[in-house]
Amino acid sequence: MNKKKKLILQILLLLIILLFIISQQQLFFTWESAYRHVERYIHFGPATELHTVDNPEGRYIIAAYDVWIAVFHLDQRYGLFYTPRSMLGDLNVKKDDNIAFETVHYYFADNEMHYVLWAYAKDPDTSLEVKRSDGSTVMMEPFGENIYFAHWPSEDQVSTVAIDPIVIRGYDGSGELIQEKEFE
Repeated sequence: MNKKKKLILQILLLLIILLFIISQQQLFFTWESAYRHVERYIHFGPATELHTVDNPEGRYIIAAYDVWIAVFHLDQRYGLFYTPRSMLGDLNVKKDDNIAFETVHYYFADNEMHYVLWAYAKDPDTSLEVKRSDGSTVMMEPFGENIYFAHWPSEDQVSTVAIDPIVIRGYDGSGELIQEKEFE
């Protein structure tokens, strides 16, 4: 009986130490709990979740606050846990803006650089496209309320933080160009 008690105590102690390590590393079992942690400790309270997007390293969450929109990146670690990687940025949406673009972000997956861009358009009939330097076009996919998202791999396999030059164009419902922005 004495050996059995020792074994149970050792297992309990090991579980307590494991739970302590998990809590100190900000490892969460679900992406929802990782997102709630980000809301509480990085921002000023809850937001309206607009959309989630899976990516090879985890998940993006797009959330709306009063006058701005935020994108959070949650990494999946060890195939079991989610952890907040970073907040990819805030987009201040002004009432007189027709289109608001966020800067282009990048991440590495499978030894390849990927780019992520998101934007807000006041008019739901707006269409947005990303023109890459090789001449190809990536259409921004609408999701949520007037939010657009684009994701594409880098043209080269270089592991640098330099972005491939792109031009972002916004068109109204009739197909007329209403805004253009270049990123290099």
